[in-house]
Amino acid sequence: MLIKKTVGDTLPLCELMGTIRDLVNEPSLQDSLMANIRLWNIITSAMDAVEDTDLAIEAYLHSINRFELNDENYSLQKGMAYLLCSGALQTMFAQQDAASELCKCLSIKVNIFKEPKLHDIREIRNASIGHPTEHKGKESNFIIQHTLAPAGFELWSFGDGHEYKIKHVSLLDLIADQRKCLSNILQKIIKELNAKRNPNDQL
Repeated sequence: MLIKKTVGDTLPLCELMGTIRDLVNEPSLQDSLMANIRLWNIITSAMDAVEDTDLAIEAYLHSINRFELNDENYSLQKGMAYLLCSGALQTMFAQQDAASELCKCLSIKVNIFKEPKLHDIREIRNASIGHPTEHKGKESNFIIQHTLAPAGFELWSFGDGHEYKIKHVSLLDLIADQRKCLSNILQKIIKELNAKRNPNDQL
């Protein structure tokens, strides 16, 4: 199965997952994978999770276009902005986990967590919403409320002393980075599955 590449080689993740789903359901490969039913269940769960999280990220992108900050109901609006940002970060984190499990179960030699941009996303998630009070046992982190908006925020990180680091977090940039990295990884899965295809199988 061949896929046409688009500008930047970033193909929609759901489109790529549909191709992977077709390939693993071909009789010869499916029979091999289903010989270990636990493995098969992880694969199918991972495929669903990558697709579902991509739908959630797309919904987030549509939501922030309709979100307006104003002086009315300030606390409620900041709360909604926090919910949108934290939800997007957690969704990206879960999507990486699912893609990693898929690679592992299909014997694709890719360590997703060592991909620099994906690793950065995990670190931002952990520092900002995952373990903000004592990240890695040496750092406390703060989302600066007056900078908080649906599309991002400033993250301040303090160590043992009074010195601190400031990081400007753009969810739009992180989503673009993750989609590009995962698109490349899913295309690698497709390439390797195509190489294993039985000529007698027909999609």
